[in-house]
Amino acid sequence: MYILLVLEILYIALQNEPMKLLFIFVLVSSPLCLRAQWDLQNAHSDQETRIHIVNQDTVIATTSDGGARIHRSFDRGATWQYTQTIFEYSWFNDIHFPSSNVGYVTGGTAFGNYSSILTKTTDAGVTWDLLTSNVFGTNLNHVHFINDTVGFISGDAGLLLKTSDGGMTILPQPAFPYNNYQCGDIEFTSDQTGFIALIEASGSAEQVYRILKTTDQGATWNEVYEDTAYNVTGLNHRSISDIQFINENTGFAVGGSGLFLQTHDGGNSWDADLLSPYTTLNTAHFVNETTGYTDIAGVIHKTSDGGNTWNAQQMLPTSIVFDIEMIDENIGYAACDWGIYKTENGGDVVGIDDLNNSIELWPNPARNELNIHSDEIIETITIYDASARIVKTCSFQQEALDISDLERGTYTIVLSSSEENHITTFVKM
Repeated sequence: MYILLVLEILYIALQNEPMKLLFIFVLVSSPLCLRAQWDLQNAHSDQETRIHIVNQDTVIATTSDGGARIHRSFDRGATWQYTQTIFEYSWFNDIHFPSSNVGYVTGGTAFGNYSSILTKTTDAGVTWDLLTSNVFGTNLNHVHFINDTVGFISGDAGLLLKTSDGGMTILPQPAFPYNNYQCGDIEFTSDQTGFIALIEASGSAEQVYRILKTTDQGATWNEVYEDTAYNVTGLNHRSISDIQFINENTGFAVGGSGLFLQTHDGGNSWDADLLSPYTTLNTAHFVNETTGYTDIAGVIHKTSDGGNTWNAQQMLPTSIVFDIEMIDENIGYAACDWGIYKTENGGDVVGIDDLNNSIELWPNPARNELNIHSDEIIETITIYDASARIVKTCSFQQEALDISDLERGTYTIVLSSSEENHITTFVKM
């Protein structure tokens, strides 16, 4: 009954131009009508690129903008605190908590006093102790700990480090013969089985991207995926950004040029796809074999069919996404350039989207043109930005609507016919 009442009021309100603006503003700001699928929880000037859910209540995020700060919430994102570490003018690259209290962060710098950073907390992120810096001659890229004491750290120039005593002793792995490679993300699915992403630059136009697998806790590594990009116009940068396994058999990985990988045999073989518009995918997080999230063109996208199709998620305000972590199918967080975003319903649509089968709108997200096909006679089109301002209004003359003049973001579009109005949203890339 409530939704029917809202739609009835909407129809009346949209007949009057001042009422239309007021109603859209209420629509955008009301949690009962139209609310973003992902809402900004912690707004600040830091650029947060990695986030880790420690437990149901505790969330930790790290910055990569040269401030080397750590943001944390102990109340499910309701309030946030931050720690200014000693690594000023450095940045953090990765974070991993093997347990509720113990966590590790890697980082480096191009101009500050601290490179090869590995720092540790034993009190769920309240305080951090320096384990090493300025030792290995390169930035430390990624970190993954199997338990509180045994972990692996990756860096450039084929650097793969291991510690078995919680970081007190950190040693390069002598049996890792990939000196010309940049070592990337690390993921372990058990005490013995793990994966690492590699990049080998073998020429100005050629790079080799690999995933290696170990079944003996890093003593030996075997290649399970190789992608040689050579003279592929515009798609030569398919480096792997993130690897995630939801169980010992099923895993996913993403990377440059829209690279999307999945495995269902424990990582022994990988199926590859390139997601349009072929931008770098920074993160992938699946909650089961069918439902997952990634960042396409910097915007959160969700799949419900194992990656076959992806739908853009609404974010207010729109922000570039670097990392996504989900607690379960409903609650998740995203680290972005404007702060930390949260969803409490798995990114499900919470707004009014009443396009019926007679109206089609694609692609979504869109870059320069939005195609609209309607069996009804559409008379006018009105587009509102996230602040409820009218940014475009026009008559419906052709199916391709030019949106090249719009800024990047999420918009509400109202398609008006002589009998009714249809409302939905789209993302401008």
